Amino acid sequence: LVAVPPSIQEKIMSMHSATAAPPSGAVQFTTKLPGDTAAVSTYYKRNVYDAADGKIGDVTDLIMGHDGKISTAVISVGGFLGVGEKEVAVPFDSLHVKKKDNSWYLVMHTTKEALTNAPKFAYSGERARW
Repeated sequence: LVAVPPSIQEKIMSMHSATAAPPSGAVQFTTKLPGDTAAVSTYYKRNVYDAADGKIGDVTDLIMGHDGKISTAVISVGGFLGVGEKEVAVPFDSLHVKKKDNSWYLVMHTTKEALTNAPKFAYSGERARW
């Protein structure tokens, strides 16, 4: 199981409470998903690699817009054993899922240096928002 980060939990709760409850017995279930869908666990808490298969960071959060679509990925970069790391934000569509040796992994067409030099993206625990 993958833990859902607080920012996604809050978004899900606000979306749920903002919609009217369906009439009794009106719940619908999905039995098939469109072929172009992917689970959040495909991205969340995954390593990110450059085009040459060098690890450049880790996805630490996914940000959803008001439309319910993921717009931004937060990537932890730099540091050693958690010391000196920072988080940066990138457009979600800049992450590409690739398959190698029967495993899925994430690739970005950038360098570790570019991510390290990107502006820091800070989380506000008080507001539970980035």
